[in-house]
Amino acid sequence: MYDDRVRASLPFAIAAGLAACGDGSARPDAGVGPDAFNPADGAHGTDGAPLAWVDFTATGCALAEAPATIDGGAATVTCSGAAPLTVTFAPIASGAIDTWAWTFGDGAASSVATPSHTYVAPGTYDVMLAAAGPGGSASLARPGFLIVTPAPLGASCDAGAQCASGSCAHDLCVAACGAGCTGACAQLGGAWDATECVATCDAPGDCPTGRACEPVAAAGGGWISACVPPGALAPIGAACTAASSCATGDCLAIGARGACTVACGACPADTACAVFGNGTTACLPSCDAQHPCRDDPWIACESSGASGPWGFTASTDVCAPKSCSAPSDSPGGTCTAGHCGP
Repeated sequence: MYDDRVRASLPFAIAAGLAACGDGSARPDAGVGPDAFNPADGAHGTDGAPLAWVDFTATGCALAEAPATIDGGAATVTCSGAAPLTVTFAPIASGAIDTWAWTFGDGAASSVATPSHTYVAPGTYDVMLAAAGPGGSASLARPGFLIVTPAPLGASCDAGAQCASGSCAHDLCVAACGAGCTGACAQLGGAWDATECVATCDAPGDCPTGRACEPVAAAGGGWISACVPPGALAPIGAACTAASSCATGDCLAIGARGACTVACGACPADTACAVFGNGTTACLPSCDAQHPCRDDPWIACESSGASGPWGFTASTDVCAPKSCSAPSDSPGGTCTAGHCGP
C-alpha cells in the first residue's frame, strides 16, 4: 500500500469535475511505491508510467459527497438514482491500462474500459475496478458506492419490486386506489384498462424522466393531468383503430382510421362536446389556425351547424369529419351527405 502522501496527490479535484466518485483505497502491486507516482491526464494514463493507482468516474446518477469525519475518516462519495438505474463508468489511472475487470455489486461484471450497467432492483451496491497495464496493476473498491432507490409513483419500471408502491403496470409505477394513494385515482384506458392511483402533474417538468404530463379520466368523473408514458395513452383526437389504444377507452369511427374520444359529460380542457346529427355525442379537440387538426385527409377544423349525420352543434370549432361536395374532396374516401367518411 502506498502512503498518505500518494493518496493526497490523487487528482481528486479533476476526478470530481468529471463526476468522479470518492471513497476507497487504491491497491497497486508490491514494489510500486509513492516515489513512482506519476498521474496522467485521461482515462488510460500515459504509456510507460507506473500504474501506481486507479480511480473511476460515474455518470447517469446523482453524486453526493459526505465530508471527512472528525476522527480522521475519509470523505465518501455516493452515486444514487431510482430503479432501474443505468450508470456509465470510466477509469482514471496513473499509467496505461490494457485490461479492466469491473464488478458492480449485483453479481454482474464487465471487462470493457467504459461499461454501462443497469441496476434493476433497489439496494446499495459495492463497485470495484481492477486494472492492469505495462506499468503494473492496481485496484479500487468503493463499498456502498451505488444507492438505487425505489422508483416513485409515475416513474418507469420493469417490475413491481422497482417501485416504491410495489406495483408496476405497463412501464408505469402505480398504486392501489384508496387512503394510501399519494397521487390521484384515475380510470386508465388503453393497455391498462384499470383503475389505478397515478402521479399527478401540472406541467411536463413535474414528472419523472421519460414521462409525459397528459390528461386522463379521473375515477370519480372529470379529468386530471397525470404522469404517463408519452404516447402510450393516446389523447382525445389521436388516430385509433381500437379502443384499447386510447386513454379514454373509446375510439370513434370518424376519419381515415378513427379518433380517440369520450362521450360528452365533463370534456377535458381544450376539447368541446359535439352533438352530431346521427345522435353521436363526443368530446373532440377544439381547433383554430394555431391548433390545427391531426394529419388525416378526412378530418378538418369544422364549424358548428352543418346538416347531415356528421353535421354537429358545439360551442366552438372542433376536429370533425371534413366537409365535402364531391368524392374528390376526400382522398381515399367518399362524400356522404356533405361530409367525408366511409
